[in-house]
Amino acid sequence: QVSVGISPIVIEEIEPGLHDISIQSERYLPYETEILIEGMRLEQAINAVLEPAWAEVTFVTLPPEAEVSVDEISRGATPVTIEILEGARQLKIKKPGYKIWQSELNIIHGQPVQLPDITLIKSDGKVTIKTNPPGVNITIGNRYRGQSPLSVTLAPGESYDVLLSKAGYELITRAIQVDPEQDVSLNVTLKPVVGVIRLQVHPPGGELFLDGQPAGEPSQQLTMTASRHIIEIRKDGYATYKTMVTPQPGLSQQLLITLQTDDEARAAAIPQQITTGNGD
Repeated sequence: QVSVGISPIVIEEIEPGLHDISIQSERYLPYETEILIEGMRLEQAINAVLEPAWAEVTFVTLPPEAEVSVDEISRGATPVTIEILEGARQLKIKKPGYKIWQSELNIIHGQPVQLPDITLIKSDGKVTIKTNPPGVNITIGNRYRGQSPLSVTLAPGESYDVLLSKAGYELITRAIQVDPEQDVSLNVTLKPVVGVIRLQVHPPGGELFLDGQPAGEPSQQLTMTASRHIIEIRKDGYATYKTMVTPQPGLSQQLLITLQTDDEARAAAIPQQITTGNGD
């Protein structure tokens, strides 16, 4: 085939005989025909009606004024009727504050499509929770979500009860509400619930370790959160003393500790043998 120009066009000096004619235009189906050229400078005409290669597709969304894209090209805002070329097309509808709607539609030319009304869903919001101290258990809407620091997405338009809990600290509740695509930050300092442990260690001296960390002289008063703690006392020549304590909120407890020498500790570890009258 040889391109001869753009219609309307007059083509002169065509040799007599049978010729194939092809007419193509963007967004229309190709037009193919044959013509018998009689020659003798006779004028012959072809009136070609090209068939559209598209179909009309109508979009209606709730809410309206959502942007419609076809194959990533914006084509207007709903409600709208769009001429879309035939073939498999990727459809996308988006509106600020709502989740993106996506679908694939196979377009057949000349067959208009009225899509069912599309109800857009509001976008999730995001809440980020940070606490002092970290590692706080977080429950949102009666559902455990993990420990702080924590970021979660929540459906908008609802009020959520946030419960913050950690052993040794006061329970805290907060009510939050998020809007679509909104980021909410919640920074909370938990108030410790404390108890007092008074240590009296004999003989004096040595070093106290609290939860594995050096804490000074063994005989002292400790104010600690009302949760489990490990107390350890080390002194040269004496067996290491180790125990677990749980302070009671608002109360004072006293712990009297007598360290054993290394020899005493070894002797205490030897099982006692009982001798009967039969020598057993």
